[in-house]
Amino acid sequence: MAEEKANRRGRPPLSERRRAQTRAEIAREAARLFLERGVAGTSAADIAAAAGVSTRTFWHYFGTKEEAVLPLFASVLSRVAEVFERRPAAEPLLVALGQAARRNAAETPEADTLVDLVRLADVEPGLRRAWLQANNEAEAALTQAIARRCGGDPASPQVRLQAAMAAAAIRVVAEDFAHEASPSPARSEALVHDILLLAGRGLAGG
Repeated sequence: MAEEKANRRGRPPLSERRRAQTRAEIAREAARLFLERGVAGTSAADIAAAAGVSTRTFWHYFGTKEEAVLPLFASVLSRVAEVFERRPAAEPLLVALGQAARRNAAETPEADTLVDLVRLADVEPGLRRAWLQANNEAEAALTQAIARRCGGDPASPQVRLQAAMAAAAIRVVAEDFAHEASPSPARSEALVHDILLLAGRGLAGG
């Protein structure tokens, strides 16, 4: 009954929210342990114990120990699409995307952890796979967001290409941000804009 009421109100069912909360808690503990001990020095059992779940529960949610940080990567990246959709309708696409990237970098509570994980992913293939998977999911969210904003078909090559370029720009900016000595959200906004312009010129043959 409670879940039916939640559905009628447009909220996820309680069981779904609990699963999301469990995954998020596991992700936070996995990130903390990876950064403290290294990936090789952290086992799935270590992560499960830190998150207060059984190892069996851990393997129910994730296929590898490195995948445990996927919810953290995904939640941060998905917020770019959410912020982008809230930008004023009159803003050009490039400006709206740049502002969304800047706001996300400035307002994400997990920003420092994300930066450290992205840096660690350079030398940890399992983390790199999780990072790229999260970016792929972000691209799907951006496809829908751009289609709604521009009134296009999310299945059209034009919208899909715009979303792919935007997702790639955000990934490059996040990786650049992770390796900057003094990262700046304002610089990230400018870099998103510049990278998208560069991609556009490249696709045009110029």
